[in-house]
Amino acid sequence: MRIPGAIGDSVRRVRVGLFVKQGRYRRIVLVTLASCFAIGVLGLGLIAAVSARPPYVTRPFLLSGGIMTVVFGCVGLLSRQQYLAAELRKISAGDLC
Repeated sequence: MRIPGAIGDSVRRVRVGLFVKQGRYRRIVLVTLASCFAIGVLGLGLIAAVSARPPYVTRPFLLSGGIMTVVFGCVGLLSRQQYLAAELRKISAGDLC
């Protein structure tokens, strides 16, 4: 296992979480989450379901595609809600001034 890669990945995830909370880089974050969701559905799950391979070959792809679909689908919805909340905070702060 590559320790520097895992640490860098963790830092990127924390940074994306901070971007969402602060309401920054909305388009980049949401497009990235949507593309990961699409990779999970189309790239792994659908190809494994359609291919004529034995079950011991397709099950890992179905499992990873299902996990990616659920995780990135939920994170995408939560991120969208957080961006809306950040936008409402900005609007309400502008109304107070």
